[in-house]
Amino acid sequence: MPFPKALFKLGLTASGTDLRLATIEEISERVERQDDRTSQALVRSVPGSKGLAAQLVRRDRTSLSSPIDLWIQHADGRRQRCNDPACTSGIQNMWWIGGAKRLLFLRRAGWGNSELQIYSWDMKSAPKATLKTEDLITGCELASDTLICLHEASNQPRRIIRINSGSGARTILFDPNPSFRRLQMGGVKRLRWKNSIGIECFGDLVLPQKHSNQSKIPLIVVQYLTRGFLRGGVGDEYPIFPLAEQGFAVLSLQRPADYYMTIKDGSIRTALDARTSNQRDWNDRRSVHSALMNGIALVESHGGIDTDRVGITGLSDGVSTVQFALVNAPGRFAAASISTGFQEPKSTQIYGGSAWAKQLIAMGYPPLNHDQTHFWSTTSIERNVDKFSLPILMQISDNEYLMAMESYGILKANNRPTELYIFPNENHIKNGPAHRFAVYERNIDWFKFWLKHEEDPSAKKKSTYDRWRAMAAQKNLAP
Repeated sequence: MPFPKALFKLGLTASGTDLRLATIEEISERVERQDDRTSQALVRSVPGSKGLAAQLVRRDRTSLSSPIDLWIQHADGRRQRCNDPACTSGIQNMWWIGGAKRLLFLRRAGWGNSELQIYSWDMKSAPKATLKTEDLITGCELASDTLICLHEASNQPRRIIRINSGSGARTILFDPNPSFRRLQMGGVKRLRWKNSIGIECFGDLVLPQKHSNQSKIPLIVVQYLTRGFLRGGVGDEYPIFPLAEQGFAVLSLQRPADYYMTIKDGSIRTALDARTSNQRDWNDRRSVHSALMNGIALVESHGGIDTDRVGITGLSDGVSTVQFALVNAPGRFAAASISTGFQEPKSTQIYGGSAWAKQLIAMGYPPLNHDQTHFWSTTSIERNVDKFSLPILMQISDNEYLMAMESYGILKANNRPTELYIFPNENHIKNGPAHRFAVYERNIDWFKFWLKHEEDPSAKKKSTYDRWRAMAAQKNLAP
């Protein structure tokens, strides 16, 4: 489910640039344009010398889910389609080498698009793969006949590298964290599975360094991108390797492709069509939920995981996944921590703003003057609070806390063990170093307390643990 973002209006005045918050009317107009925008045949064009251009063209210009093909536009008007499978969909970027002798392109492919591939094409023979990796390569710029890129691996922070366009050989140009390689960390294993509707899914399992299957350990799920260095999920609030070093198994989960991408009948013509298809009967949420549950089951099938001690985390879309899981898999999770509020009818359409409310209604949400019961029955915290009693930690920015208050109030009124922290001068993604450190530390303490029954002996945390012990006693009284 999309999360509202602040929009700004940029204009030029006599005194220079005018940057201000957009008015409700301007936001509404922008949303309407996005909803009505149909797909275009030409997705991207990269000019070369001699009048050549590399073009990405949608095969069916009326369908957002149509395959996208690579074509060459010649100076004399001829058009040449690349018929190799590598030229169909997934291309992220293109560069001309030697003027117009070769075309380099970077594409996503493989299981669930988990792989990045660089191809070289001379337009005479089949494209040649020069590099295939599950690492993250981004921000590439052409320098003569080489690419200068940013590179990350699951256990390696970002570095600047050079990639030879002919061989794919990589050379490190700058490593801003040279001491990182001396750190000892748990191993990372890439897992692959499918969800209930056949979408390819993947995630990374991180285990403590000294893990043995002879003793079962708790599992924590972190969402919802697992490409490149495993920091702390989207928003970087759930430190994956530090959690593993505290004795947790951590599943870093990649969100599967949107549900609407499975519809191949050409009916998805606009952005609104795509969002409506995702929303209808909570199709996309069910798809993500299935990916989550099947991924956890796969981890547990490997052994060594205590199935009664599974925690879940999330920010933004990840919180929607947490919320859907609490309602539709009650009892599956033993503790949760979230970074934005749960979505309830009133807070969503009131505090999210009128433009976002209009967009949600267009997608199929009932207006506030209509009955909400059926629509929210499979996801609302208020309507399903009797199904769960797990402890929930909420660490929210002050820019978004109002949207969390409805669900927080519901949980507290029903004696659910819940704690809320609000961080001043923060937005959707928290950037303050002191805030980020506090979030990290509290999340580690939270899961150690609830999943391992361990406490930090620091005197400054005594009052925190006093509250949490009281919550634990209260939890035993909850249904």
